[in-house]
Amino acid sequence: MWISILVAIAIAINTFSRGVSGALSTPKITNSMVAKTATIMAIGHFLLFLIGGWAGNSMDNLLYRVMQNASLGIMLLVGAKMIYYSIREKADDRAYDLNHSIVPVALAFATGVDSFLCGIAFDFIRISALQPATMVAIFVFASVIIGIRVGKKHGVKLIKLKFGILAGIIIIVTAILKFYHILH
Repeated sequence: MWISILVAIAIAINTFSRGVSGALSTPKITNSMVAKTATIMAIGHFLLFLIGGWAGNSMDNLLYRVMQNASLGIMLLVGAKMIYYSIREKADDRAYDLNHSIVPVALAFATGVDSFLCGIAFDFIRISALQPATMVAIFVFASVIIGIRVGKKHGVKLIKLKFGILAGIIIIVTAILKFYHILH
């Protein structure tokens, strides 16, 4: 359960920063726009996590031990990717207007890759994808709403913070702790 919560928090932190960026780039934000964006991103993460779990299960039947060890590598890769892109990107790189219908869908898939890979990793270590996918969806939904609301008021200050670094560190530490637990 703890691994599910930590991964959900890390993914939510990453989507929070996308909400802040979207708030800064969108001139007029309505409650329905916030709800639509949060819902689409939450559903996207939920589905991608489940698809990742299914993909992991398909591969897992072939090579259990190799895949169990591969889960560490996958989660380390996800964490490193979050840190790398957070350090590399500038605030202007994440400017997008939430008024465009396709933007929340594109964001859900762009940030949902992390959920997909975590779904694969979870299956490799024999954790059912349904519970963590649900947690990720709930955390993403809340973090996008909070990110948009907070971003509209304090976004200029917040955008300089590199939330992806924190998210990446949480994923990496979670992977190492889980791998250590598997070995002992």
